[in-house]
Amino acid sequence: MNTEPIRTTNLGDLEEVDTPWGRVRRQDVWFYSDGARIAAELFWPADRAAHRALPGLVMCQGFGGLKKMNVDNFAKYFASAGYASLIFDYRGFGESEGERWRLEPNEQVEDIQCAVTFLTTVEGVDAERIGVYGTSFGGGNVIAAAATDGRIRCVVSSVGFGNGYRWIHSLRRNWEWIEFTKRLEEDRVRRVLTGVSEQIEPEEIMVRDPESIESERNLRSKVPERAFKLRLRDGDFILGFSPEAYASRIAPRPVLLIGVKDDGLISNDETNSLYEHLGEPKKLVWMGPIGHHAVYYGEHLEEVLRNAREWFDEHLK
Repeated sequence: MNTEPIRTTNLGDLEEVDTPWGRVRRQDVWFYSDGARIAAELFWPADRAAHRALPGLVMCQGFGGLKKMNVDNFAKYFASAGYASLIFDYRGFGESEGERWRLEPNEQVEDIQCAVTFLTTVEGVDAERIGVYGTSFGGGNVIAAAATDGRIRCVVSSVGFGNGYRWIHSLRRNWEWIEFTKRLEEDRVRRVLTGVSEQIEPEEIMVRDPESIESERNLRSKVPERAFKLRLRDGDFILGFSPEAYASRIAPRPVLLIGVKDDGLISNDETNSLYEHLGEPKKLVWMGPIGHHAVYYGEHLEEVLRNAREWFDEHLK
């Protein structure tokens, strides 16, 4: 039997990239998840040749996010700190194949696990030292991914959520919740009888707070392909997704949660509940008072990345 590890050839050319944290190297890569080709980028330290096999990290973006939004900066930072850092577009989003704009959390969890598998095939990555970093919606995804994949040795979840039903409910006044659940019921019947779900704007599922509205406006002006539609069936997918139900299965692998005290999009109750469901070792860091999207910019971004790096360094290096 051949015991040699399988190594990928799904690697583009290396290019040097200047970042606020120094020069790193980047290459286009790809892998497959349930038959869909997933577009990804891999970032390396500039002095990669000076290292033995590096620990690897998978960066997981938020609700409808793309790899060119926010997580690319995370990957550059961690590459400068000595990690092989992978970013990717979930299936159906950005440059990846798959049914367009289908937001099914369990499928995104599978994409994350396929990204981990891909990293284990990359020459220069230590398959025994792989971690995941998830932000916002991705912060819930990485909890579920790690709980069901023991190859993930360390987790950082930033401004994530613990229970989709509770979170989506919390964004609405009671009469709005009643109206929303009636729409879902009608759409379930429509899907059964016609095979079609109503197409909607994303905020008809995830109601945005004022900070999120402004953030979305800025994002779409800079990254026009960020604009996307969902279907009401995606609301059912999210309501049925509960990362905290998996959380206890991660221990004894370490998990760091990062929350912000004035989060208008994901309640602090979500962070606290998720933390309570985790086993040891675990750590919860509160930042603020700042809003949900402040973690992506300036001094707050630096604080988030520093906390995450210290956690990864402690448990993967």
